[in-house]
Amino acid sequence: MTLLIKKFAFVIFVVFVCFACLTFFSACNQNESEDPSIEPTNVSVVLDPNNTLSNEVTTISATYKDNLFFKDAKLFDNDLALLSFLFACSSPKGAKVTKFFQDLDFSNTLTQNYESKPTKNSVAFAFANKKLTYKNKTCDLVAVTIRGFDYFAEWANNCFVGTSGNHQGFDDCAQQVLTALKIYLNTNNLSNPKIWLSGYSRGGAISNILALKILKEQNKLVTPENFFVYNFESPKGILKNVDFAYQNIHNITNSADPITAFFPETYGFCCGGTLTDIYDENVDNIIKAAYPNLELKSFVPNAGLFTTPQEFINYVLQTLLKPKPLENANSEYVDISTRAKYVENFQESAAFLFGLYSSFKTQTTKAIVESLLNMNLWQYLELLNDNGIYNFIKPYIDADEIVVDNDALKLHLKNAKNLILSHTTELLEIALSGLSNFAYLIGLHYPDINFALLKSYTNNA
Repeated sequence: MTLLIKKFAFVIFVVFVCFACLTFFSACNQNESEDPSIEPTNVSVVLDPNNTLSNEVTTISATYKDNLFFKDAKLFDNDLALLSFLFACSSPKGAKVTKFFQDLDFSNTLTQNYESKPTKNSVAFAFANKKLTYKNKTCDLVAVTIRGFDYFAEWANNCFVGTSGNHQGFDDCAQQVLTALKIYLNTNNLSNPKIWLSGYSRGGAISNILALKILKEQNKLVTPENFFVYNFESPKGILKNVDFAYQNIHNITNSADPITAFFPETYGFCCGGTLTDIYDENVDNIIKAAYPNLELKSFVPNAGLFTTPQEFINYVLQTLLKPKPLENANSEYVDISTRAKYVENFQESAAFLFGLYSSFKTQTTKAIVESLLNMNLWQYLELLNDNGIYNFIKPYIDADEIVVDNDALKLHLKNAKNLILSHTTELLEIALSGLSNFAYLIGLHYPDINFALLKSYTNNA
């Protein structure tokens, strides 16, 4: 009888344990949408025509939920990556990023340097904060984004790499944002918050350095697991020998985007954090599926030189970075093979010319690019004659009524011409292989294209 009671008690115990486990797992697997604290919010950002390859207004969308920020920031999250892409793409205009914050119920929005005219040393950025709640836990989230396109004169800042340390231009801008962020946190009594940081292109490069500065602060602003950093299509700007392997800094790039190849690793730069490559060999099909009306030219391989977009980019870089041969007595050879050589021989010219480029009206810029792409080889060679480039570009300058020092213009155009002439043989091979590759690859930097690639990547992950 005693044995029977023991067996019966054991059966009751097993049934109780099973019931408890089923109850527990049922609660854990309950549909998140049933929890009002994490009800998803659909959010959209409108890309202006000048920021899309199609030259059309394009709307991109993602989903927001509070619980995205109650995970370990070191783990890559597909939903947060898509949302962060939208966040970065809201950065060009103060009104646009303000609307993004409003749509997600953020408060205390601060936009800085959006109303003033961009200069070579300026940077525009935005902050906002929100109280998050998830499973009876609450915290403050501070969102930070940095303008990554439509920044005009700030183009020149991209060219100032400096002789040591991080990319000088990007680092100076990151310090400006950090100083403002500390004031914002103090003003709004935000101690120990979670931080969400995102940037695109130049904004991503500055954001990468800002993230490192925040993590290296003596008085810790945030811990890595609570610091959500997602940057996109960023140029390299972090000195390689610094401690940059923070797993919470997610750099998402399309390796066929030439902007991400600058500044070259041979100069000692990297992006920092972890790298996710969203390039897909079926890129043309992905773009066509996302934007059926977009006419996209395909990449033209050359079996002897390059067969993929990445090989093409590397070939162009290796060509431009060749040091001056010892036997070459040409005093006009422009050597940019190292960081020091670039600063000495071409940094000022690059800053001047990119500053000029950013001064053109959007339609003028497109007209210049179209004119260059439609030239034949002999017309390109004519550009390399004395004053050839000057005679080509001056009518566009006059049409847009841009005030420029003609002597400085001629000097820097001559330096650019000499850079090309220093590598004439290889660059002619590139030209003969298909100049359309340049336009194709630049097109792969546009936000609408990379959003399509990111969506394909997250859908297949």
